[in-house]
Amino acid sequence: MKGSRPAFIACLAILLVSCMTFSTVRYSSNPIGKPLVLGIQISESVDSANRMLQDPFGKNFLKYIDWPLVVDPTYKQLKEPAAVTLSFGDRQVGGVTYGSAVLSDMGFTEDVPGFILVLDRHQRVRGFCRGFIADGERQDRMERELNRLVEDLLLNLDGSERITYAEEGISQQGIVSFGGAKATSADDTVIFDFQTDLKKALILDQRKKAGVSLMELPFFKYLGGQLPDYALRKPDGTEVGLHGLLGPQVTILVVFISPENPGMRNNYNGVGLTLQTARRVSDNFARGMAGPGRQAVMEARPDAP
Repeated sequence: MKGSRPAFIACLAILLVSCMTFSTVRYSSNPIGKPLVLGIQISESVDSANRMLQDPFGKNFLKYIDWPLVVDPTYKQLKEPAAVTLSFGDRQVGGVTYGSAVLSDMGFTEDVPGFILVLDRHQRVRGFCRGFIADGERQDRMERELNRLVEDLLLNLDGSERITYAEEGISQQGIVSFGGAKATSADDTVIFDFQTDLKKALILDQRKKAGVSLMELPFFKYLGGQLPDYALRKPDGTEVGLHGLLGPQVTILVVFISPENPGMRNNYNGVGLTLQTARRVSDNFARGMAGPGRQAVMEARPDAP
């Protein structure tokens, strides 16, 4: 028995390393391709963006980035940052603290230091999330939905990029409670932690069937459609349009602010947490660290791995 102990320990070590290397976030056993991961860094200028990547304070939060970056150099401080901001629905009391060409076009009505978009092969926005949620259970649920959406799109179900999954149920009671101009119930807004065009279609359909007028809901502006061809800059200052960076492949687009303004340093906590979420999904699919699941999906039409 003593002689078998080293072999047992060696096998246990190999098992532990395997568990550390591969996660089980995937549900399918099919081979799949890899998504493009791209970051849009919003700063006062290209030089400001580059400096924050090297600044000791900035590096502490931006160190999770391992994907190409382009810059929206039009960041503007609209008012002095407050220690605490209050929002009702998705509208911030007193208006937003900062803006940029990209953020203003997207129509945010509260400060969003970072968010993640998932685009399909036709450059349509199929998913949106803010990247971090203070509630740990909701954060875990959001990340499960994010990973599932990316896998669904990589599988290319029926060759039509069909998506199948919304963990947060769309209840009839929840739909009817959206009769006002905005969703304000804490239970209801959980639905919007991770948004997909499928979830949006289900909600609008159920509201119509329930006889609820189609009032404004806090969905991302371009959910289900294409983003504009934003004018951006490469880190060397070269002008580039967003569409020229997106090919016919699934894309994870990570958008975050990185202002040099020292008064905005509290916002870097949200930036760092968003980048951590993005890094996990990037590791899972772009770096292939998510091992295959158990389900063989017969209707999958994935790109070549």
